[in-house]
Formats: sequence, C-alpha cells, structure tokens
Amino acid sequence: PFRVGYVRILDWKKGLMEARAARRDLPGMWEEFELRNGNKVFQPKDSEPMCKSDELSVILVPGLAFTKDGKRLGRGVGFYDRFLALHPSALRVGVAFESQIMAQLPADTWDEDSDLILTDENIYSTKTYDQWKFHGKVLDRRQS
Repeated sequence: PFRVGYVRILDWKKGLMEARAARRDLPGMWEEFELRNGNKVFQPKDSEPMCKSDELSVILVPGLAFTKDGKRLGRGVGFYDRFLALHPSALRVGVAFESQIMAQLPADTWDEDSDLILTDENIYSTKTYDQWKFHGKVLDRRQS
C-alpha cells in the first residue's frame, strides 16, 4: 500500500517542511497557512500522520526553472533543498512547462537536483533516475 504525503511548513523563518499523509477529498484534514506576503496555502493539519523518510518514494518538486540535467531554480528560501536533503533515496520529479527549461542556471553548493523533469512536451531523465528505476530507490546520489 502507499500513501500520498503533502508538505507542511513547520517553520517559515528556518525554511523547514515535513510530509504529512492526507487526502485531498477530505477537507477536515487541511488548514490554511498564511505566507509572509499575505497569500494563503492549504497544508495538512499537524494532527495528520507524518510520512517517514523511507515511506517517500517520489517527491514532486516545484521550481521557477529547470535544466535538462536536473538543476532547479526555486524561490531562494531553500525549503525544498532542505526537505530533499532529508529524503535522499526518493525520486525527485520536477514539474514544469517546457518554457521553464533553461540551458543553465545559477547553483549553490546546497542546491538539491531533480532526477526527472516532466514538462508539457518532454521528459528529461538523469543518471540518478536510472538508478532509481533499477533499485526502486536512489542508493547513492554522488554516482549521478
């Protein structure tokens, strides 16, 4: 059996998130979280079960831009970089439009890459994706 986990912001100032199991069709599992800019997002309530690292097989990763080899440009806060670093064996799937694919992007040492990029026109895979396909999890991210 599998569960679907959604990210929940733990600490905005520290840029920390966790995954909680929830169902989109049950509104009682969700609460509004107000962002610093006044916008609101829905996230699973703290009372929903936490997803352990070994329970996460795939993580859908948003981004402003991606490269074909898995580099990702986020919003500069580091939420997803910190979150992905805690779940190294999960497949990281960037979801974007083809217009968000760039030849190169600026990168820092703490930036976490995507393993697979899905766009409205193409699928871009990396060596890490091949490793995940064979083993069902990423064994060593340094091999990619």
